[in-house]
Parts: sequence; structure tokens; C-alpha cells
Amino acid sequence: MITNISKVRNVLDAPVPRVLAWSSKASENAVGAEYIIMEQVAGVQLSQVWHKIRIQDKFEIVKAISRISKILVFYFFHQNWEPLLFMRHRRSERMSKERWNSR
Repeated sequence: MITNISKVRNVLDAPVPRVLAWSSKASENAVGAEYIIMEQVAGVQLSQVWHKIRIQDKFEIVKAISRISKILVFYFFHQNWEPLLFMRHRRSERMSKERWNSR
């Protein structure tokens, strides 16, 4: 799981917090439970602003979450990061075009 979290952050450039500490063996740590301590991600929680967002923007957010979910499900079933690398390349390409067109 820790490896997957890191891959999602590094491959997708997603704002996934870094793992600071973790233990999967409750019997071998002072806490007495499995745990993951992660850094806090900057920003505002979607639940805090959802009521202020236009319906069109909500639709776009849900579509984006759906796209990412499909890719992650594909990875977890097939253990294949190639679609994620392709998505990252396509996003970089699109952002470059947007920057160029805004000049």
C-alpha cells in the first residue's frame, strides 16, 4: 500500500501526501496498532466548498475523479502503470498547449 501511495503521487503528480511513518505490525510497535502517518496536503477540502461550486464545475470534478478512479482500478487489477504514465504524458501535452494558446 505504501508503494502504491508513492506511485500515485509520483506518476500522476496527484496531491497525495507523503508517508512520514508507518507500521503494518501492531505487535511490533508502541502504538499497538497498524498505522500510517502522512503529511497534511495544502488546500481546502472539497466538502467545505462544494455548496459554492457551480453545477457545471461539479460535473467536471466528478468526471475527473471518475477518470482517475478508472485508471487506479485498472492498475490494482493488472499491476500495470503504463496507462498512468500515458495519462501523465497527455496531461503535460495539454497543459503545454494551453500555456502556448494563452499567450
